[in-house]
Amino acid sequence: PAKANASTGVDNFAARARRGVRHHAARTERTHRTPANRRDAAIRNGTYGSTQLCDHHAVASLRIETRGLVLTKVEPQELDDVLAVRMSNPDRLVRTEGQAGDSGGYDLSMLERDVAVALADPARHVLVARTRAEPRVVGYVDVLDEHPEDGYPWLGTVEIHADEQRRSFGRQCVEAIVHRAREDLAARVVRAAADADDTGAQAFLASLKFAPVNTRERSSPQGRLQVLVWERPLFPR
Repeated sequence: PAKANASTGVDNFAARARRGVRHHAARTERTHRTPANRRDAAIRNGTYGSTQLCDHHAVASLRIETRGLVLTKVEPQELDDVLAVRMSNPDRLVRTEGQAGDSGGYDLSMLERDVAVALADPARHVLVARTRAEPRVVGYVDVLDEHPEDGYPWLGTVEIHADEQRRSFGRQCVEAIVHRAREDLAARVVRAAADADDTGAQAFLASLKFAPVNTRERSSPQGRLQVLVWERPLFPR
């Protein structure tokens, strides 16, 4: 069966921004007041930090429930749990962080900046997934309500702690995001991306009724990588 864990794309926004690489030229061309420009300025000024998580009121009430999980906006006190999720999947960490992930260089300060970069975009949400029965963090989700290039919701990352995998948590996270996109955002499709050589992520998406529709490239610690864009149509209930 497909492994219930996928770091599926949205171009690895946070890692790219942390390295100072501007992403999505279409967004930055719109106006000097775009979230991307505000984000880049904050990075240059050194004003990003975990305290910004508390100021992102736009998603304060976002709560998604499944039969076994509750997904809510990440809070500063939960970042240690999210870091534990990331560190439990070393292969995934190396794919997104390169040498820093391989050498153990990825730490809480890097995660804090990743999340702060993500939350600089009001259309993007970082959610923690907790079990309903005994509230503990088992994973996290990074989702974009509206991609600046195509206008569709994108599933960025679904990552489940290695000790909690193969318990349907990853699948529940994706289905919850798909349901919200259809019911709350009135979206026609949800998209995701997986590296062309990442067979595990591709199998995970295929098992959730996503299908590849085109290709693109993304920046990575290893250079430019080919990425497959996957899409799931959202039919009315």
